[in-house]
Amino acid sequence: MKQIIDEDCKGAGLNRLCLNWLADAYLSHAVAVMTSTGNTDIKDQWLLLNIGDSHSKSTELPVIAKTRFSRFAIAKSTGKHFFRPIIFPLEMKRHFYEPLVEYINLLNEDRIILNNDKICQWEEKKSALIWRGSFTGVNGDLDRTLLSTHIDGGPRIKVVRNYFHYNTSVIDVAFSDDSYGQYVRTSLSSMADQLKFKYLLSLEGNDVATGLKWMLLSNSVVFMAKPQTVSFLMEDLLVPYVHFIPLEDDYSNIIEMVHWAQQNDEKCKWISDQATLYMEQLWTSQYAKRENALIVQNLSMAYENQFGKALESCAKKIEQKMN
Repeated sequence: MKQIIDEDCKGAGLNRLCLNWLADAYLSHAVAVMTSTGNTDIKDQWLLLNIGDSHSKSTELPVIAKTRFSRFAIAKSTGKHFFRPIIFPLEMKRHFYEPLVEYINLLNEDRIILNNDKICQWEEKKSALIWRGSFTGVNGDLDRTLLSTHIDGGPRIKVVRNYFHYNTSVIDVAFSDDSYGQYVRTSLSSMADQLKFKYLLSLEGNDVATGLKWMLLSNSVVFMAKPQTVSFLMEDLLVPYVHFIPLEDDYSNIIEMVHWAQQNDEKCKWISDQATLYMEQLWTSQYAKRENALIVQNLSMAYENQFGKALESCAKKIEQKMN
C-alpha cells in the first residue's frame, strides 16, 4: 500500500517511498491518473499498487496493475479463471507509445523500403513469418507457471528451439541478443527489417508482448495465440481471423497457419487492415486520444469514489498497529 502525501513532487503529490526506478515510474504514472481530473491535492488519497510484471494474487482488494490475466487464462491448480485487478495505464511510454511512435516515424521518414525508396506495400513483402525478441518469460517465479496453458521454459524458448533451424522461407525466428546463449540471429532485428515480411509473430514474454501494438498498427498481419495477459490495450478483445491469425496455445500449428496464410493472401491483407483500423480507432486517432483522456479521468474518479474511504480506514488501522 502506498500513500500519496508529498506535495512537492513535480506538482503531483507523490511521496517518494521508492526503492528503485521501477517503483518510481509506476508511482509517478499512478499519480498521473489520479490527478488527471485536474485535482492535484491528493495528499490524503490512498491506493493499492502492484509494481512490475507479476500479477496480484489478491481476490478481494482493489489492486491497481499494469497487466492482469486475460479472460482466456485458466489456473492450472483450480481450472478456474483468475481474479482480475484494475488495469491503469502504467508504463505506457515504454511499453506502448514508444513502439507506436517508432512505427509512425518509419512511415513518415519513408524508411520501410525494399528498393527504389518505395514504401514497402503488402505485395512487396516476403510471405514468411518473422520473430525477433529478447529472452523473457522463462520459468521461475513468474506467474505464467500458474497457467493451464503454461509451456515449459515459456513460449519464446519453445518456439525458437522448435523452429530456429526451419526453412526461413517459411518461418524465421531467433533471439536478437545472446542473453540465452544460443539460437541468435542479429540480422533482421529492426522494426523496418521485420516489416519486409507479411507475417509477424507475437510471443508473450513476462506478461504481454510489447511489440504487439506496433504490429497491429502496421501493414503486416499478426500471428498469435490467445493472449493470456492483457494491458490497457485490451488484448483479449482482439478477434481471431479479424485482427490476427490464431495459433494454438502450444504453437503446434505455426507451419500449418503460415501455409494457410500463403494460400489466402487477400484474407490476410484484410485482417491486417482490420487490425490497423482497431489501433487507429482506439488509440492513434485524435478522437481516440480525446476519448482515452476521458477514460483515464473516469478511472481516477471511480477508484477514489468506490475505494478511497475504505483504503483510508485500512491505512489508519495499519498505522495504529505499527505504532
